[in-house]
Amino acid sequence: MARPARFTEDDVLDGAARALLDVGPTVTIADVAREIQGPSGSIYHRFASREELLGRLWIRSIRRFHVGLLEAAARPDPREAVIASARHIPAFCRRHPADARAMLLFSTRRLLETGPASLHGEVAHLNDDVDQALERLAERLYPEPTPQRRELLMVATRLAPYGITRPFIAREMPDWLEDAVEAAATSIADLGGALHR
Repeated sequence: MARPARFTEDDVLDGAARALLDVGPTVTIADVAREIQGPSGSIYHRFASREELLGRLWIRSIRRFHVGLLEAAARPDPREAVIASARHIPAFCRRHPADARAMLLFSTRRLLETGPASLHGEVAHLNDDVDQALERLAERLYPEPTPQRRELLMVATRLAPYGITRPFIAREMPDWLEDAVEAAATSIADLGGALHR
């Protein structure tokens, strides 16, 4: 009978997240093994390579981040949904520094182009729910959700808030970040003519 595995996949990913916070993006399998106090073989038993391990960590962090983003985008008042979506980004990164740091490891494009093939299927559809939520929000926010308005909404709720937040990941995050991303998000979304009150 096979001996039960000493470490679960989440145990190894948790160790990788802690090692990433400690060491930074040059984290190695040996660093992760030290963090979980186990042999490297336990890690290779679950992950074929360092790239697969870190890719899985990135996917898990993105999925965790998406939970709050989807809740924010579903708020009944579309204006409040825009604001909550933007504010979620720095708030999540402040509350979950290991996940925030892991989200810097890759991009969807990079993993699809050069990442392990075992991750491609999951990575290709990772943002589907968020993309659909943004489309539903555009339809509620704008009387006519033109391509330009959809782009404005994406910049308002995703690109601008993350761009403002990203330089502060792995550093002390200032208290004003949420207010800054809200100001940017409402101004950008309002270029589509939806948020005037």
